[in-house]
Amino acid sequence: MVGEISIEDVLKPYGSYYNNFDQAQQKIWGLWSSELPKRIAMIKNNLKELSDKIRSWQNVFYFSLLMSAVIPIVVGILKETQDWSNYALLLDAVFPAVVGVVQKIQEKCSNDRKVYASVSFSYDQLLFEIIQDIDRGEYIEKEDIHRGKWKKLEKILLDKGLSYA
Repeated sequence: MVGEISIEDVLKPYGSYYNNFDQAQQKIWGLWSSELPKRIAMIKNNLKELSDKIRSWQNVFYFSLLMSAVIPIVVGILKETQDWSNYALLLDAVFPAVVGVVQKIQEKCSNDRKVYASVSFSYDQLLFEIIQDIDRGEYIEKEDIHRGKWKKLEKILLDKGLSYA
């Protein structure tokens, strides 16, 4: 995918913090430094991919909808001028079915996008809070809170069948 967000892109705004962590802070940061930024990049990339899919399926939907309106006219003409009644009926059934299939695909993509959008900011916020608490030396007292937020966000994705963890 062109323009894919990398882990480095996710961490770029925080480089001045985690690059200056002392050894104890680096050890704590090591617990989160790969999984959380990786999850954020995955969510942002999936949001973009799903938006692109929805747009492309929308074009197919419009074409199919147009064809499902035009085909009955063509079918009527073919029935009258040619002896194509069986083929014409088959053709008449195809495009409304395509419209239904495309709507289901769009609905699934849209629902997945809504789930990712609903957790995206919370993951970003969690990363910010963890880095800030490590920097301030407050992480140990708040570790259970951070782990609880992580589990809650992961559960949202897992319940919708969207987590790779």
